[in-house]
Amino acid sequence: MVIPSSTELVILGLLRRKPAHGYELLRTVRVQNMGDYIRLAPSGLYKALARLEDQGCITARAERDGNWPERQAYSITPKGEARLQKLLLDHLRASSDYSDYLNAALTFGDAAPPAVFNEELHRRREMVLGALVEADRLLTKVLPEVEDTFFARLRVERWAEHLAAEIKWLDRAIDASNDRSRTSEVAASDGHGRRRPR
Repeated sequence: MVIPSSTELVILGLLRRKPAHGYELLRTVRVQNMGDYIRLAPSGLYKALARLEDQGCITARAERDGNWPERQAYSITPKGEARLQKLLLDHLRASSDYSDYLNAALTFGDAAPPAVFNEELHRRREMVLGALVEADRLLTKVLPEVEDTFFARLRVERWAEHLAAEIKWLDRAIDASNDRSRTSEVAASDGHGRRRPR
């Protein structure tokens, strides 16, 4: 199955809510924590905007504000609305993608020194915990102040539950890795805490 384009979905979805400049789209992606499911550099955004405009899914209108340089304001077209509906269904129907950097690293985890592996698991746990704190902040402080939060709340709740599950798994992985390190140290010693000569 072809993986649907999250970049196009986000652009069309945001433009459906209101016309915007490229910079405004990037800012919205950042402010609304969309970086969790879309990697969008400015160059990628503008390439996608040009492609969607070429396909007739959006229109661009030049605007000038005072002495500022001219910039493009983008709006969705009826063809873009239809494309958005298709992308939305494609995303809802897509099978989960379990490929990620951690799975790739775990495949060859035995190549890392145990201390380094353990340290990275702890580092990852701190990173995930920080994201969980941010998700909780969004749920308790930000979303209650925003109108029409039903789908935003669903997204953040899903994110928070995934993060909580990741922390639970990391705790087990850290314990197992510590046990593995202790077992390796005992196997390498003479039983009295001294390393066996090679």
